[in-house]
Amino acid sequence: MRHADWLRFIHSRNAVGVMTLMAGGAMWVASKAGVTAPAPYTCGIINTVTQPLIASGATSLYFSIGINIVIALLLIYLNKIFNPMRAMTNLQAGLFMIMQGALPASAVWFGSGELLALVAILCIFLLYASYSDTGAMRNIFLAFLLISALSAADTAALILLPVFWLALAQMRIFSLRSVLASLLGLATPWIILLGPGIVPLDRLQFTMPKVASFFADTPDEVPMLVTVATTAFLTVAAWLQNAMKILSYNARFRAFQSVLSVLSLVVILAVTLDYTRVMAYIPLLDCCAAMQVAHLFAAVHRREKSYIAVLSLVFIYILFYLWTIITCIS
Repeated sequence: MRHADWLRFIHSRNAVGVMTLMAGGAMWVASKAGVTAPAPYTCGIINTVTQPLIASGATSLYFSIGINIVIALLLIYLNKIFNPMRAMTNLQAGLFMIMQGALPASAVWFGSGELLALVAILCIFLLYASYSDTGAMRNIFLAFLLISALSAADTAALILLPVFWLALAQMRIFSLRSVLASLLGLATPWIILLGPGIVPLDRLQFTMPKVASFFADTPDEVPMLVTVATTAFLTVAAWLQNAMKILSYNARFRAFQSVLSVLSLVVILAVTLDYTRVMAYIPLLDCCAAMQVAHLFAAVHRREKSYIAVLSLVFIYILFYLWTIITCIS
């Protein structure tokens, strides 16, 4: 194949299919190899909701693979419908699957991390669709309702609040009405749960995140730490290279990109400061990294040989995966 053919391939749906099969196979092999996630813990506002949401086993594995595929498809349609990258590509979906597959502990156990990524992407859809529409109160209400409902399972969802309150201004829909719509959205799940007594007050808890250093407690966690650190570095590096290109976009697409940029920054800070709960943030971090890197290679570095850099990244994550498996079985 010529360089131009390879370049077209990595941005195509065929490449997404290949990377998805690779990631799904990697997750399945990891489950058979006995890769496990950190011990379950209680972290939702409702104190009987624990991690993982589905017990480990075939059900958890297949449910996790399925929801990761859904997130990957949403990343494709986000760019197809709103085109925040100003270039048509499917690379973000393939990279997301590869990054998820490289950390099998995040994928083998289905937990709130996948739900956090899913809710974040759905909220982005809702707010992108509301750009400059001061009457889009329904979308704002629904976005904040989703965040509030997810916080019942994991308070990690609350990191989305500052992102999307700021997004109201970025989408040019910030007003007293929009703030009230967001507050009503936040309150609605709890009115439904607490009003009729579905959830008693004594089952509620709110624990502030504990600031923890970015380190591994055991040798088994070293591959995960290095992989997460690499993903965070790639996110920042890609964003810095995208920045000049973003400045050339019109106001609408600069606003779209600024939402992704703020979300990337917030999730990196969450991973760094709240590393004890890193499993809740990994899928969202992978989403942000995939979007930033795909933007870099779709709109900034479009040379024919740029596919080599993409394939190199895929190879690096394959090595991370193999490191994790070897560490687990040794």
